[in-house]
Amino acid sequence: MNDILQSYTKLVEFLGNVLGSEFEVVLHDLRGKEHRVSAIANAGTSGRTVNSPMTTLGLKFITDKVYEKTDYLKNYRGVSHDGQTFRSSTFFIKDEQENLIGMLCVNFNTSKYESTLQNLADLCNMLLPGEAESIGDIPADNTEDIERLSLSTTEVISSTISSILSGTGTSVDRLTLEDRIKIIDLLNKKEIFLLKGAVNEVAKQLMISSPTIYRYISRVTKNPE
Repeated sequence: MNDILQSYTKLVEFLGNVLGSEFEVVLHDLRGKEHRVSAIANAGTSGRTVNSPMTTLGLKFITDKVYEKTDYLKNYRGVSHDGQTFRSSTFFIKDEQENLIGMLCVNFNTSKYESTLQNLADLCNMLLPGEAESIGDIPADNTEDIERLSLSTTEVISSTISSILSGTGTSVDRLTLEDRIKIIDLLNKKEIFLLKGAVNEVAKQLMISSPTIYRYISRVTKNPE
């Protein structure tokens, strides 16, 4: 297994140099308990670095076992922490037994070209790709499946919890015991606890203790809805 990902580590550097500075190339190591960035080229594009967390969309790929149906996904939308937009693609890396052990991702920074494209589209009175129809392997209007290129586990968890709470209209300080257990169940299903430091960060954001989080995880795991 080590040899497989080692070869991809070298490929990250190669692709970064060949494609150029607007292309961020990222290798995610999925073999341990904490899914993380293990190699990255042109890191300044999104601001992420080695050991940055897996994105929520990447975790969703794992949860939904997308890799069992296809070897890669191409040309879906990504957004960085500072609002830059990306055209993203992911190749699923598997071992000899077809177990998913890594992801190779290429994110092209489209931000600087969008205003130019929009000006040309306005001049020609035409729609840009994605305005009239979907492009790539994920529908363009599916906002849930936009990849958020977060810099830290804190950002990933904060955005995920905010998204959950926005659907309930309830603030953290007004959550009931049942509400918190439901949130832990959702986070667990989204594989959030695979991220380094996730338990402590969730505890902090939900204003409860880490041991309580572990109890809730055990509870929802033993009694899934």
